[in-house]
Amino acid sequence: INLSWQDNSDNEDGFNIYFREHDLGDFVFLQKVSADTTSFVHGAGYEKHYDYVVTAYNEAGESDDSNIAGAATAPNAPSDLDVSGVKKHHATLNWTDNSEVEDGFIVERQVGEKDWEQVADLPADTTEYTDEHLECEEDYEYRVKAYNDAGSSDCTDTADASTQDCWTIYTVDSSGTVGWHPSIALDSNDAVYIS
Repeated sequence: INLSWQDNSDNEDGFNIYFREHDLGDFVFLQKVSADTTSFVHGAGYEKHYDYVVTAYNEAGESDDSNIAGAATAPNAPSDLDVSGVKKHHATLNWTDNSEVEDGFIVERQVGEKDWEQVADLPADTTEYTDEHLECEEDYEYRVKAYNDAGSSDCTDTADASTQDCWTIYTVDSSGTVGWHPSIALDSNDAVYIS
């Protein structure tokens, strides 16, 4: 978390920075910085929401508190990414949501050695997604990350999916002509129906 403030004094010896859990309890001392400093970086980690105040000090004492400023950090990363139900043109992803502060999830996909691409932006608390835009006989990798206004989490470990073989139904009539059967259809699970 990046803090910054305006230095309104010309006789301070330094500044004291205090923090607390957002809207909870009293402020506690975090860090002392030198005179004329106007910024500080708090390595707060993921899934944190803190309030901060800053005071100036010298030998005569400590100033009043600054205004209270709050900030949150990026969410915890999701985990346990798994791919199931892989067919010719779709696959279903499941993962564990480890955050309570995410705004949503980004699903990314890679085909072979190509660059990763975003395929879905999903709302908070989502733990499943079906990718319905795949090619048959292709190898895919997936990863998922959580995000909020403060940024993105790390990605999950990748999970692989190899789609089913491509195949086509043809008919041969009594004269040996190859063509399509007008009453053959495939459902979403690639079951064949002939009427």
